[in-house]
Amino acid sequence: MESELVFDNVKFEKAKAIARFNRFRKITKIWQIFEVFLVFALVSWSSTRVPAVLKFSGHFVLEMSSYLLNHHVVFVIGNVIIILLFVLCRQNDSVNVTGTGDFYDDYVKHSEAGKRNSSASVSEPTAPPVMAEAAAAEVGGGDEEKQIIVSPESMEHDEVGDGYRKCFQADKEISEDAIGET
Repeated sequence: MESELVFDNVKFEKAKAIARFNRFRKITKIWQIFEVFLVFALVSWSSTRVPAVLKFSGHFVLEMSSYLLNHHVVFVIGNVIIILLFVLCRQNDSVNVTGTGDFYDDYVKHSEAGKRNSSASVSEPTAPPVMAEAAAAEVGGGDEEKQIIVSPESMEHDEVGDGYRKCFQADKEISEDAIGET
C-alpha cells in the first residue's frame, strides 16, 4: 500500500514537471514571436531614416578625416607618442635597482640573483664555480674592457644544456691542441 502511495506521488511530480516545462515552452515561443515583431517594427520605422543617417555620417567621417589627416595634427600626435615613450622609459629606468644604466652589468646581476634563488630552493648547497678552469673571452666596447667568464659548473645549471657543454669541450680541446703544436 505504501509503495502505491510513493508511486502515485512520483507520477504526480512527473506530471507537474511536464506541465511546468510545457508552460515554459509556450512562454518562450510567445517571447520569440514578440522579438520578431519588434525587429520588423524597428526595420520599418528606420527604413525611412537610413538614407539621411548615412548621408550625415558620411559627411561627418569626411570632415573628421580631413581634420585628423592635417599635417599639423599628425605632427602633434607623433610628438605626443614620442614624449609618452620617453616618460615611460624614464619611469622604468628609475625603478632599476642598479641605476648605472649598463645593460651588461644589469644582466650579470640579474643572472646571479636567479642562480642564487634557484640554488636556495635546492635542499643541498652547491659549491661555487671554480674559476681556475674558467674560460674568459674579452668583449670590447665602452671605456673599459669587460670579460665574460664561463665555467663548466655554471653551465650545469644552464638551460641551454648539453649543446653548450659540448661546444665548450670542443673549444677547450682545440685550445689544448693549439698549445701542444707550438
